[in-house]
Amino acid sequence: MGRASPSADGDPQCPAPLGDKRGAMSRSRGIITLAVLAAIALLYLPVRHAGFVWDDLLNFQQMPWLRTGDQWKQIIFRGYNDWAYYFRPLIIAFFTLQIRLFDDAPGPMHLVSLAMHLLNTFIVGLLALRLRAACGRQDDGLERWLVPALPMLFFGLHPALVEAVVWVGCQFELALTLFILLALLANLSIKSQLFRAIVVGALFFLSALSKESAVCFPLLLLCQDMLLARDAASNGFARRMMSFVRERGGIYMACAIAGLIYLGLRQWALGRINPLAQVHVDVLTNLQQACFLYLRYWALAIVPSGLNPLHPALPYPPEHLTALSGLIDVAAISIVIGAIILAVRRRSPAAISVLAFSVAIAPALHLGSINFDGSTYHERYAMLAIAALAVFVPTAFSRWPFATSNRVVSVVPAVACLAWLATSILALITVIPLWSSNLRLWEWALAVNPHAEEAKAMLFNAYDAAGRTSDARHLADRIMSDPVPCDKCVVNVANFALDQGDLALASTALDKVQASRQLRYDPRMLHSYLFGRARWLLATGQIADGKAMLTMTIEGDPTDPQPYAVMGSVLLREGNADEAERYLSKARALTLP
Repeated sequence: MGRASPSADGDPQCPAPLGDKRGAMSRSRGIITLAVLAAIALLYLPVRHAGFVWDDLLNFQQMPWLRTGDQWKQIIFRGYNDWAYYFRPLIIAFFTLQIRLFDDAPGPMHLVSLAMHLLNTFIVGLLALRLRAACGRQDDGLERWLVPALPMLFFGLHPALVEAVVWVGCQFELALTLFILLALLANLSIKSQLFRAIVVGALFFLSALSKESAVCFPLLLLCQDMLLARDAASNGFARRMMSFVRERGGIYMACAIAGLIYLGLRQWALGRINPLAQVHVDVLTNLQQACFLYLRYWALAIVPSGLNPLHPALPYPPEHLTALSGLIDVAAISIVIGAIILAVRRRSPAAISVLAFSVAIAPALHLGSINFDGSTYHERYAMLAIAALAVFVPTAFSRWPFATSNRVVSVVPAVACLAWLATSILALITVIPLWSSNLRLWEWALAVNPHAEEAKAMLFNAYDAAGRTSDARHLADRIMSDPVPCDKCVVNVANFALDQGDLALASTALDKVQASRQLRYDPRMLHSYLFGRARWLLATGQIADGKAMLTMTIEGDPTDPQPYAVMGSVLLREGNADEAERYLSKARALTLP
């Protein structure tokens, strides 16, 4: 047997025990993990001073759904934000808890979102580390610290996730990602098949109660199981399937049971399982839109650019097949089919990583459905897919490119990673303040999309709420003269003009929107129109008609305090003090303290 070489002072140099090496490695990785989390927290820390944006102003401040009384018990199941398609009771209940615990202050709710993001980032790193080890990847030297550091940095600092982290209303995305990551971690870590199946099924159920995109989880779980499968890819298909069912079948059975329970609750709450069953789907249009969005999300994940709250249009009409759209269709379909073939036949970790991203992003591609708002895509929808990339891609490298003996081969990826991190940090420093202020958010959105209806309407409301009357008036003139129609904006202009005493502008705006088809299917816009018309009738001396219109307004939405306040004032002027007090009391009860 060989002997240990003597040291300079004559004592033999004994190798450190294996346990000591592993302990030192764990401590080093722990320090790096804490450092990465601290850096991400520091960059996002300004959100503690951020306000509510977009729908948060309505849901958390203007409407009494969650902040007072017991209405939240019904709202968590149906009717939140006038939703007809979504069933997300877990996070709506979580919103209710935060609003009442923090007295409707946005700062603490932003810190909750940040804490969820940091937790997701930590799990991404831990899951990437364990999945890489489970695939037999051995790291030494500098490589030991690349995982979990690189996956955590990629996910935690990704600019596309600013929307989901800084917009409080996106805690749906954060919770969905959290539960699915925990389920993947449980599938990897729990040894007992029964306990593993129970935990994974329960986490899948929680993810479904957070957001409908959880439907992708069973396929994402399958991607992980393909990496973990111990039988050789050369074994016959039947033998491999029998082995898979024997080892993993219980988990998928648990997921099926959880899915059925969820669908039963959804049917009870919404009266339907598939809200789009009666929607006509144009196959060519949906296919071309899905292919474009698939490649766009890939570009967004790898080289994040073009960030904005709104993305209203595709660069080509998806209902027509053109040379450009055909090329995009072929590219997207080829990526998916190629990944499936390589994953099934060769069990390629790189191909499985592509499949994991594809599965996670599939719910955002509008396959077989309609768009739910004016944008074709949103950055927040990419959160789970970006997490999947961060977790699965490290398994594709037997040795990291940084550790090769070829200096050029090792330097180029290192420089690319550093450049990506630098640009991402700059993007975060730039974009986080924009998402922290409703006014700055919509100024940014309108600057990039000058004809977007949502941007004009939201910025107009932001100017009005901030008391910037001259800016609101300038935007009102722009809206009224814009050749691109914006009926929602015109309704807002009408109510603004009534506040300013400009009855001529109010009349013009109300007459312009009266024939809008949007009034038939947008209850919130109809409510604003009826309230504006009632105020105009009262201001022009048509008291009886104005009171009748106010009654219609209140019946349409009994949670808005403004019509009650106006009706109370009218009754008070008429000398009907008792009836006036009844309306004014209702208005006070619905108004945020």
